[in-house]
Amino acid sequence: MSKARKRNEKLAAAIAEAGWSHAQLALAFGRVAAEWRAEDRAGVGRSHVSHWVAGSMPSGLAPDILAETLSRRLGRTVTTNEIGLTTVASSPILDWHADTLTALVDLGRSTLDVERRSVLRAAGYSAAALALPDQPWWDRLAEGTAKRRVHQGGRLVGAGDLEAVRETVQLFTRIDQRRGGGHARAAVVQYLTSDVAGYLRASYADEDVRRGMFSTAGELAYLVGWMAFDNSEHAIAQRYFAVAVKLAAEADDAPLAGHILRAMAHQAVDLGHHQQAVRVAEASLDGRRYEDRQSTRTFPDRSGPRTSPRRRRTARGRRASTSSG
Repeated sequence: MSKARKRNEKLAAAIAEAGWSHAQLALAFGRVAAEWRAEDRAGVGRSHVSHWVAGSMPSGLAPDILAETLSRRLGRTVTTNEIGLTTVASSPILDWHADTLTALVDLGRSTLDVERRSVLRAAGYSAAALALPDQPWWDRLAEGTAKRRVHQGGRLVGAGDLEAVRETVQLFTRIDQRRGGGHARAAVVQYLTSDVAGYLRASYADEDVRRGMFSTAGELAYLVGWMAFDNSEHAIAQRYFAVAVKLAAEADDAPLAGHILRAMAHQAVDLGHHQQAVRVAEASLDGRRYEDRQSTRTFPDRSGPRTSPRRRRTARGRRASTSSG
């Protein structure tokens, strides 16, 4: 005799908090599933939701899509645990409180491994992850990093190492500006999550070198994010943008963090999440994150309207012709 299912009171409570009927949740679920390109989940209806509330366990990506759907409705992050479900697709990469370097390495492995990359793509873009941490989080990352990591590792990283990484990042940036379309992205990810990640865990000659290394790593993660954006891999792009923000925060590089947040707002607008985009854009202008650093460093301008690599090259050719004429 089969064991009777236990009603999922957590899911029922979340639906009640959202003020939705089962049919309304199913409709919203379908929109998120379509956005995530989870075609097998797009046909979910009222009866599916009723079965889940009654105790059935949804399969595949359904728990994550449910959590994302409710997060958007409630304006806060809703986890699968909070609604009484478990999932294998969820990743700590978008957890703002997870260790930055662990998230970076895990993300790199996920994007370089074919099977894990397919899971990451299927996980979808998360509007709920656009709920940014409060100011104490930024302060903790900026102040606590040196205490945690300055004495780790047997190698001492100096100004020469930092300069070498900066030159490599500039090389990758020039390649991306010339070729676009995610060209050489695997090489960039490999360099970021092996060579650069090794530097991030090492000891430093001084605090300026440490902050410079974390800022440069943040710029490189930001570049990978735009490469994924160019290929319409928005879930991957979002995760690299998030890691880039955390690296900038650990460097106490507020202007870089603001620049990356504006890219995240741009992505949110493109995907139709306008309210969340406004909140992220406002956060990017908060305090030191809007300081002008043009006199010391110029950020790559990737946040304008997106065009194909060929159209970008054509536009650059026209500008060159105009200036020479």
